Amino acid sequence: MQTRDLALPAQGLIFIGWFVLDALKTTLGSVVLDFHFYEVAAIIANPVRLEIGIGDSAGLITIPFAILCLALVLAPSVVASRYATAARFAPLVLMLVCGAFLYHVAQQDTFIATRNANDITTSLVHIANAITRHTGDLVTRNISLGFGSWVASAGALLLAYTSIGKSGRAPQAA
Repeated sequence: MQTRDLALPAQGLIFIGWFVLDALKTTLGSVVLDFHFYEVAAIIANPVRLEIGIGDSAGLITIPFAILCLALVLAPSVVASRYATAARFAPLVLMLVCGAFLYHVAQQDTFIATRNANDITTSLVHIANAITRHTGDLVTRNISLGFGSWVASAGALLLAYTSIGKSGRAPQAA
């Protein structure tokens, strides 16, 4: 089978992993929250959603991100051949960038004291951040990658490989 013949199944795996299967799973006792990959932008915008769910207010960021995800899944089939390599690497890059942003945002303090806050306000902000950090640590231990993350990762790697394998050999190391 030619490597270009693998592009369509790889796109299918990415679509299934991003839109059908859950990418993240939060388990809080008996409550299990599942998140699709196209909802990751809403989680990056407000990481507390990992604890409370996405909700109805996330549509303003979820819908454009879902359209971007769909465009990146379809792009390798519809772009001109000179942009094919970029289109085939785009889903993998998006997943890596979203993972890095999610990791970075999860490490930040939730509450920030203003510059002219008094000592009591600053102390309350520090206490709130400590409590939030402790709760975040508990949640972090209960967050796992869903099956969709693995399926989409396999599809994205396979799609990127089809771009490298097009020339018939892997790129030479310098």
